[in-house]
This record gives sequence, C-alpha cells and structure tokens, in this order.
Amino acid sequence: METEKDHIHYMIEIKPTMSVSKIVNLMKSYTTYHIWERYPDYLQKHFWKEHTFWTDGYFAVV
Repeated sequence: METEKDHIHYMIEIKPTMSVSKIVNLMKSYTTYHIWERYPDYLQKHFWKEHTFWTDGYFAVV
C-alpha cells in the first residue's frame, strides 16, 4: 500500500477466479465502515449528506 495526499495505491494478488470489482467493493465497504466507526464526529462535518468515504470509481491493472 502507498498513500498520497488524495489517493491510495494498493498492490494485491488475487486468485483468477475472483472478480476485481468484487474485491474493490469489499475493500471500500470494509474500510468505510471502520473509518466511520472510529472517526464519526470528524467525518460528519465533511460528509454530512451520506456516510460515504470513497469515490465510485477505481483503476485496476491486470
């Protein structure tokens, strides 16, 4: 994993039978849940409309 000011790079290895979109969805869901659990007061100031954290898109190289 490598982080930048406004994005994160993940380098992961998955089985060929696993869907890249499913893995991305699981990672985003898991991290969003735990980030909101840990920092709810701070995040509510910036994400007051919905409990989101990630953008909808992603980039993957296979």
